[in-house]
Amino acid sequence: MKYSVEVKESARDNITEAFLYYESKLEDLGERFLRAWEKQQESLQQEPNLHQKKYKDFRQLIIKPYPYHIYLRNRRASYCGL
Repeated sequence: MKYSVEVKESARDNITEAFLYYESKLEDLGERFLRAWEKQQESLQQEPNLHQKKYKDFRQLIIKPYPYHIYLRNRRASYCGL
């Protein structure tokens, strides 16, 4: 089963800020960050319960190899980035 993923605007803003930060440090690093994020989104759509549960229905998604964490909340059959 494929789950739908809703990314809140505030999460999108944070991802954009991270992209700009990484891109300012090294050319193409921001692009690599976005590709890592997209890969994690695909993983989330396939197996959302794979990510570590932190509190009640909140889970933590880590954008490896970056020190960047996204918290998710299960809303029945979909997940929302916070």
